[in-house]
Amino acid sequence: MANPIKGEVEIPYGNAGGGFTIVYTVDALCHLEAELNMKVSEIAEAMEAGMFLTQLRACFWAGLRTHHPGVTLLAAGDLLPELGPGLVGQKIGEAFSYAYHGRRGAAKAPARPRKPPTRTAAAGTGKTSTATGVS
Repeated sequence: MANPIKGEVEIPYGNAGGGFTIVYTVDALCHLEAELNMKVSEIAEAMEAGMFLTQLRACFWAGLRTHHPGVTLLAAGDLLPELGPGLVGQKIGEAFSYAYHGRRGAAKAPARPRKPPTRTAAAGTGKTSTATGVS
């Protein structure tokens, strides 16, 4: 079962409630960069513009690595037609956006408490200076 707080996305497969969990950890993103010879920001731009099938397959494979380490790049390609490239692409985009833009459902860190303001005397409430500033 995918944990959305960790940025995991479930891709359903079969009638028994099974499926594949994809997540883009730092390690997965590093493998993806190495496979495609592209920066993560370039991969994100390619997702927006429309990916080549080789890019889709590599993204799927990299996302599977954490929970399904035995799935090879070729096996990920074999799964694409069975799962549907449209569905896989949608789920990849969802999981990738969690990695790139923050996790869904992740609680924000509480704001740091501010120090109370220091009390300063209001203008004109002290003794008048007798110093002339001339030495």
